Amino acid sequence: MRRLLIQLHDRRRDDVREWRKQRGRRPSLSAKQRLEILNRTGGRCHICGGRLHGEDWVADHVLSFATGGGSKQSNYLPAHGECNGFKWYYSPRELRWMLRMGIWARGQMEHKAGFGDEVLERFWTWERNRKSQSTLK
Repeated sequence: MRRLLIQLHDRRRDDVREWRKQRGRRPSLSAKQRLEILNRTGGRCHICGGRLHGEDWVADHVLSFATGGGSKQSNYLPAHGECNGFKWYYSPRELRWMLRMGIWARGQMEHKAGFGDEVLERFWTWERNRKSQSTLK
């Protein structure tokens, strides 16, 4: 499993480097285009399904810009900035594995398995560090 994850990561890294050489700058969206994108999902994040409020959302490339997805309006859907940031430009296969592992780990935490307690403690340490670093920016 570790080898598969490393292979997926390496392939994505190499692909992104190549696509970055080929792409240009992303064009900005007009207010009208942003409203049309927001309305596609009824004002909800296309990743988590949560409500989006005001201007506090991003236009997410469905096929990521970093991996060659274009900036046509049809390639955008609305998302929370945090959801979009976690999605990053992982491949669909990587995201599916990450979801599977996360769901499994959550079950371990809920059932208070010894390993689950360790995962939970490490996760909270990571999350606190991530939050404190983001407030420093």
